[in-house]
Amino acid sequence: MQWCALERSDGRGMGLEELQFQAHTAWCMLAEGNASQAAAMEKEVLLLRKQILPPDHPGIATAMNNLALSYSAL
Repeated sequence: MQWCALERSDGRGMGLEELQFQAHTAWCMLAEGNASQAAAMEKEVLLLRKQILPPDHPGIATAMNNLALSYSAL
């Protein structure tokens, strides 16, 4: 399932606000016991953050950690 797209209807790329919302949604899925869906969403968050953030940005490390937590719950 495609959770989001890089392009919004206004033509701008996905911003950090949208990614933060998506990461929060994945965290809620994990808390509800949907680890496989959470992992899929966290993987996409990580890939998108790597595209729009500098490589040393703490948001990338956070996304990696969240993905690892989702994987550990599988």
